Amino acid sequence: MKKINIIKTLIALILVMLLAGSSIAVTACGKDGGSKSGKRSSKTEDDEDDEDDEDDEDEKDKDDKKDKDDKDDDGGNKPISDDDIIDDVFTGYSDNTIKLMAEQYEEMGYTVEPVTASFLGANDYNYVEGFIMYLEGQEEYYIGWAKFETEEDGEAFVKDVWIRNCTGFIDREMYGMYEYFVDGYFAGSVGYDGLMEFIPYEGDGRENTANPEDFSDPAVAAFCKEYQDKGFKVEADSVYDNSFRAYGVDSDKRHMIVECRAYADVDTAKETLNSYYDYLSTVEITYTDNSDGSVDVVIDGDEAYMIFPMTGTITADGVLIYTYAE
Repeated sequence: MKKINIIKTLIALILVMLLAGSSIAVTACGKDGGSKSGKRSSKTEDDEDDEDDEDDEDEKDKDDKKDKDDKDDDGGNKPISDDDIIDDVFTGYSDNTIKLMAEQYEEMGYTVEPVTASFLGANDYNYVEGFIMYLEGQEEYYIGWAKFETEEDGEAFVKDVWIRNCTGFIDREMYGMYEYFVDGYFAGSVGYDGLMEFIPYEGDGRENTANPEDFSDPAVAAFCKEYQDKGFKVEADSVYDNSFRAYGVDSDKRHMIVECRAYADVDTAKETLNSYYDYLSTVEITYTDNSDGSVDVVIDGDEAYMIFPMTGTITADGVLIYTYAE
C-alpha cells in the first residue's frame, strides 16, 4: 500500500521539485506610459478625424477582447495581470510566524521572496502573507510557505481554486493536517493554525507499462484492458503473476488505485484478504454473495494512513479487484 507523507519539520525540510519553465520572482511590473509629443502635426482636420475614428475602433476591439476573455474564464484561477500584482504590493511581514521563519531561512543562506495573494490566486480566502525560499542559483527549486487566517481558509482555497482547475488530485486529513497533491499546481499541507507549505507538483510521473498479453488469466487481462481504456496507467506486479495495480482519476478528478490479483478460488481470495488486514483492529471486511457466484467486497476502517472505504469484487473464478482513493 502506498504511503504519502509531507515532511513537517521546518528546518529539516529539504524537499525540492522542479517547476519547469516557470519564473518564481514576484515583481511589480509597471505599465509602459510613453509620453506623447506636444508638437503640432501638418495633417489636415479630415486626416485627424479619420485617425480618431481608427483609435475609437482600436479601443472598441480591445474592450471586446477583454469582455471575451472575461467570459471565457470560468471564474476559477484567473490569469495574473499587471494590475493584480501592482495592487498587491509587499510592504513587509506582519505575521510573527512568517516573519520569524523568513528571518531564520535568510540566516541559513536561503534567498527569501514574498508571496502575495495574487501570486497564489488566494485573494478571496483570508490570505495573510507568505514567502518562497531557495538557494541562490537554484531558483527553480523552491519551497513555499503561506499563512491563512485559519486552516479552514487554506483548505477551502486549495479545493476551490487549485483542485477545481486541475487534471487530478489527492487530498486527505492526516494526523490533524490537510494534505494535498494537485497535478500541475502544488503539493503540501495546511496546519491547524492556517500555515501552509507548498512545493511545485506536476504529478506522480507513473507510466503505463503493462499489456493485457502479460496476463495468462483471461479475467485479469480483460480488467487490464478495461482500465487502460479508461485512461488508467497499469503496472504489472513484479512478484505475483496475474496481478497488477492501476492508477487513474475518477469522474471528480480524484486519484484512484485499482488492485487486481487472481487466486485459486473465492475462498482463497477471502482468506488472503482477511490475513492482509487482520493486524488492523479497526478494519472490517464485509462480503456479499451474488447469484452469479461472485462476491462484493467492502473494506472499511479509520486507520490514519489509509483511505476508506475500499470497494470491489471477487469473481466466481477467484479474481479479486478493488478500488480506493489514493
